[in-house]
Amino acid sequence: MTNANRTRRLSPIITAFVLLLLWQAALAGTLPLPDDAQNISREIADRCPACLDQGFSPTGTADIGFGRKFFPNFFLGDPARGLLISYVVAGETYVSLLRENELSSAKAALAKAFRKARLFVIEKNGYDVHGPLPPDSVEVTVTEALHRCLHQTTRPLCCCCTDCVAECCEKKLGSTAVTLRWTDPLHEGGSIIYTYYPHPGASRVVTFDGAGKQTQLRWCLDAGGAGFLR
Repeated sequence: MTNANRTRRLSPIITAFVLLLLWQAALAGTLPLPDDAQNISREIADRCPACLDQGFSPTGTADIGFGRKFFPNFFLGDPARGLLISYVVAGETYVSLLRENELSSAKAALAKAFRKARLFVIEKNGYDVHGPLPPDSVEVTVTEALHRCLHQTTRPLCCCCTDCVAECCEKKLGSTAVTLRWTDPLHEGGSIIYTYYPHPGASRVVTFDGAGKQTQLRWCLDAGGAGFLR
């Protein structure tokens, strides 16, 4: 087979591969809904247009992701439901705020930002939407020692998140997080607790029943960027 023939045979394969990559890139950061669930987007737009514009931190199974990984991994529990939290801040912005501000000012700014978060609870059966729900409480956790390590420096917060060369602040000084609590709108006495960490893939949502027993652990996409319903 000549080189020209090989090229002609490979061209459709290469073209298909490039189109696949472009299609996957287009889905990055998107939260596509099937046709029969489009009411979710419409109802959120009616109740909180700003939430739809700023995007969401989707939660779900350990396989939750953007694009095709979103909807199949979104619903958990019995009866099944999904949780969407309006997007607040990227991890890099969070850490920059700690670096550039005094501790009290940084904590106040983070608390103010996360108080604006809104929770939507979506039932799988009928795709009924509950929300937007403001958090009952917001707690920012960052120790003075951790802040001193970060403040006005370029030291990494996360150990081995990018490389394992520079000494990281979390190694001996603990981590920083924001904890938001909601009353569960579908389970009497229950609660929904979202713990945000400024590292992609680290945040979690835990639900508890009225007796304080954990019922679900959900993984959360947030620190790496917002997801947008489509």
